[in-house]
Amino acid sequence: MRTIALRTEPAFKEKYQSLLSKDWSMASLRQVLKLLDEVLRASHAVLRFFWEESEHAFRGGKRVIDLEDLTELLAIHRPLGLPGIPVPPDMLGELLAAPNGEVTLAVRAWVYMDLQALFELRGETDFLRDLQSILFLNVIESLLPELRAVGQEQFHSILIHALAYHSAMVWRDDPAHQQYLLSTWAHYLGNRDIEENALRSAFRLTDPDEHDYLTLAQSYWHFLLENQRHEDAEKFLLGVYRTAPQEQLNEIKGLIDETFAERSTARV
Repeated sequence: MRTIALRTEPAFKEKYQSLLSKDWSMASLRQVLKLLDEVLRASHAVLRFFWEESEHAFRGGKRVIDLEDLTELLAIHRPLGLPGIPVPPDMLGELLAAPNGEVTLAVRAWVYMDLQALFELRGETDFLRDLQSILFLNVIESLLPELRAVGQEQFHSILIHALAYHSAMVWRDDPAHQQYLLSTWAHYLGNRDIEENALRSAFRLTDPDEHDYLTLAQSYWHFLLENQRHEDAEKFLLGVYRTAPQEQLNEIKGLIDETFAERSTARV
């Protein structure tokens, strides 16, 4: 397997923090892809795709992603048990003969989500995974709807599989984050059962003193309210109130008050 020794620079982390403050959109999707390109360039590993480069482009630290690589990625998705194969391998070359803007973005996002399946990554892998998480959320919020809007169902399906593979395989050592990513994937697909189980698991797997404890509590609480389960939301928040750190109690009390108010309104 090819190897990439990942490196970061202070400017990369500043750009990452800036991305966290943005609303997810096609513009932020392009920005995170650009930052991923910059990280690989700093690591002497520039990704190029077979429709961009000739066969001798392996020189100069370039890593050319060819049809064989993409076919391999299609194959690794099969054990997930999701319905069907998104694109038959023999069709992939035809679909990518003259890729348009949306398809190019989709393939770049796909490869970056599945990067660990193509390369042995060393060095600053945690930072790369943080960027992959932002990419994951941008794909959910902006790229998937865009692909569907322009009729690119094949690449929409490929990315659905790639996101599922990423959350299942790349975050095995951080099950709380794994479950959170799974919940966003299930929400997009409209699978409420998986979404609820994943949100509840993400919260339960997070210690009260971790920085995202309250954020995950709010995510599950919001799911319950969205589904008109006010009594469940109240019980959940009362349990959170008993275990949360002192400095979070006022915010949790505000959520409880909001839940009572919404429940009263729903009864009218």
